[in-house]
Amino acid sequence: MTGQDLAASTTDPADLLGEEDPGSDWKLDPHSHAEKLHPEAAALKRVLEHSAIQEIMDRYRRADRAANEYQDAYKKLGRREIYLATVAAILGAIVLTITDPSGASNWMDGARPVLLLLQILCAGGVAGIKFYTDRTKPYVGWQKQRSIAETARIELFETVAGMTGRDWEDEWQEGDYPLLPLQLEYFVRYQLNVQLSYYDGRGKQHAAAAKRFVSVGAIITFVAAIAGAAIAAGYDIGDTVSVASIAALLTPVLLTAQTGLSRINQDERNAARYEITYGHLRRRSAGLSDVRHLAQAADAKAVHEFIRLNDEVISVEHSEWITQQNEIDQPENAGQELEDETDNPA
Repeated sequence: MTGQDLAASTTDPADLLGEEDPGSDWKLDPHSHAEKLHPEAAALKRVLEHSAIQEIMDRYRRADRAANEYQDAYKKLGRREIYLATVAAILGAIVLTITDPSGASNWMDGARPVLLLLQILCAGGVAGIKFYTDRTKPYVGWQKQRSIAETARIELFETVAGMTGRDWEDEWQEGDYPLLPLQLEYFVRYQLNVQLSYYDGRGKQHAAAAKRFVSVGAIITFVAAIAGAAIAAGYDIGDTVSVASIAALLTPVLLTAQTGLSRINQDERNAARYEITYGHLRRRSAGLSDVRHLAQAADAKAVHEFIRLNDEVISVEHSEWITQQNEIDQPENAGQELEDETDNPA
């Protein structure tokens, strides 16, 4: 059977990719994808097992692993800084407000130096974390490596589709199902559908988390402030004004900590960004049915344009970040070039 005969048959190219598995399809693993293919999709199998694809995957895995490590470091350092700063502020408030109205010597005389020492240690921890973060720049590393990884992801799907200088015609053999419809379905299942699911699901998770930080955080802050004031009053820690000031100081300190933790997770930002990206992808992918017919008609230009337009939506944030970093680096490079020219005039 020729490729034209196969294209004209009732075989759905999506079925030749093997059974869908939402639990694992999100993993970028062309080797396992190739193992699931039906025999008729042998041409796509040869493409996925090609060394060019493996080289892209090696770059993706290295960058993905590094990005995850930087992300974990950034969030851990950020949380520790917030916790230590919050404790230091609360300790400072207590040290400043605890007094003995009766003037008699009691446990407060010994408590204040201890609390002050703890506050200094916490403040020193905050300074140490800030210095370490400034030197290691985990956020920059996270964004840079994630951009490299996601750029490699897009390169992989566009390479499989024959959009990066190689059309893979030499991988097709007589009896194979036509490659173009398979390339389109591979992109749809393992890139487009995965990204749609990710942006929809993660966007809702971030939105829910942002609301939790606002509602639950406010309740916790209110209860903690009242409890702090009640404890202070119960143990005669200062006069009435001092007790009231503890509650007044605890409230903004704890609210600031809640806001800081939410910003580390980027809940509000990601909720809005993912919702917008999801909407753009839904609109861009609306013509999939027509593109499938064009793929059966061997219209590579239409298929490639469909893939390119959707990849543009997916890559926009990482492309912008790389551009911004290049612009930040350029003044330093330009200054160095000027210095070199001054030192070595023609």
